[in-house]
Amino acid sequence: MAEQVTEAAGDHPRISGEPEWIERSVEPTLGADPLGLQTITTDRLMPRIAPGILALSDRARYFSFYAFLVREAARLRISDQASLSHFIKAREYELALAVELCPRRCGSGPNGANAARPEVRKPISAFPRRESVESHLGGYGLYYRSPMRTMGLVAPAGTPYKDSVLPVDVLFDERADAIAEAFSSVTADTEYIRRYFGGTEPVPRDVIVEYSARACLCRLDEMTVEREAIRTAILTRGTVEPTDDVDARRQAFALVLKFVADGRRVDFDRALRAAVWTTFEHDAPRGETPWSRALGRWAALAGRDYTQEAIANLWVDAGSALQKADAGWGVDRDGIRDGLRRLVDAGTFSVLGHPITVDPERATVDFRTDVIGASRGAGLSDVVGWATGDGSALAGLSLLFSIYDRIPENLDLPSDWRHFAAISGDRQPGLLRLGFEISQHLERNPSLLDTMGWAVQHLVLLPHEWTANSKVPEFTFRFRWEAGRLLFFSYFAQPFGRFGLNDIHARSLTSLSLDLGLLARVDGGYLVTDDGEGFMNGVFPQ
Repeated sequence: MAEQVTEAAGDHPRISGEPEWIERSVEPTLGADPLGLQTITTDRLMPRIAPGILALSDRARYFSFYAFLVREAARLRISDQASLSHFIKAREYELALAVELCPRRCGSGPNGANAARPEVRKPISAFPRRESVESHLGGYGLYYRSPMRTMGLVAPAGTPYKDSVLPVDVLFDERADAIAEAFSSVTADTEYIRRYFGGTEPVPRDVIVEYSARACLCRLDEMTVEREAIRTAILTRGTVEPTDDVDARRQAFALVLKFVADGRRVDFDRALRAAVWTTFEHDAPRGETPWSRALGRWAALAGRDYTQEAIANLWVDAGSALQKADAGWGVDRDGIRDGLRRLVDAGTFSVLGHPITVDPERATVDFRTDVIGASRGAGLSDVVGWATGDGSALAGLSLLFSIYDRIPENLDLPSDWRHFAAISGDRQPGLLRLGFEISQHLERNPSLLDTMGWAVQHLVLLPHEWTANSKVPEFTFRFRWEAGRLLFFSYFAQPFGRFGLNDIHARSLTSLSLDLGLLARVDGGYLVTDDGEGFMNGVFPQ
């Protein structure tokens, strides 16, 4: 009897009698970190190198604005997080309107800009009330609550208090009270605060414009008392944050200032990594000083990120090559070796314009010697740029050899370098561990094909399966071993796309330094202010 097909809800036909409760046991998804590399930077290094600084917590005035809102919520006796979320998002939207209508036309990107920007372009005289974003607690919850909690400025809901727990976020210490009061004092006499802040009726456009002249994110240059209060909140210790974390945050700001003072532009991640590594490689201070320790931990971060770029080459090139070798029933170990052999075929390979002999049976140590000779005259950031532009697995190996050739072999390097360079992930070796494993491998005098096989197995195949297994029921496998064969999956159009480096907060550190008056814009660049120089010299005494 022919099966009867009926229309199901949505676009998919249903066979009559098909159970409606069946769902997929796994859900294919591309996944953002297929080798478990990015989490090392995000979860293990950055929270200790720049505690309380996030990629998008980049405007200093939001610290005082949100402190003001949390304090006002307490004054209004808001006692649950759902009500606090609505309260914050409604006022956050109105600040976004004010920033979009800034008389200076500063171009600051406020939280809630996607909601506010279309509204300010409409020829309307008043703005209806609404929320900034859908996310719980708005931009406060997304970008600033975590830093404010880290710095001890807020105690979040759920914090133990007396015989119970706090039902709602509250301000924690006098620094938080000071920044809340500072924002309040400069906006208190605006029409918006006096008549509309707690209301529900539409807010006139001219009221928002007046509010903008006091509340816009760009106005801290005029609100010097508030700026100083925020500077104190971010750069001094409260009652709960560990002293080491405060010192690390202060040193992160001072490191950026020091590079700017030396004529380096470090307002984007690639430039900051290059400045850190170049200084570490060629002029690394010895001993245990605040500057040497800060530079050491940042250099460990930069070096680890550079090894990630090399491993990304292996992922893209070797992964694609092995996938092509899969005729639909997987690839056995001999097939894997044959696929990798094509990556090191006999011929020549150009490293920064220098031809190098390649042969699967050539000794890796000889190839390594040639790579180091060809790359040593270039800065490591230039070698990284060449390798990522080339994109081949062979360029990835070459980059690894160049990185470990440049690590200073000096026992007097600061302890923070050794500590942070030793941090590994659950599924990937850290900077020093990987260097040790490469050295051990080379002691066996392997061929170039052997080294390619070792690197792909060690840095790509095993870590991907471990990482994908940890995400089940999300199905992020590009491949996995089944019955002795490496089986590739065709769920994704580009299964071996390149994954980028995670944010190391160069932009947010620069933006916050500008807002705090530690840096100033000049001639398309930046200048360390007198306040910035005093702060920098206090953190890194001569």
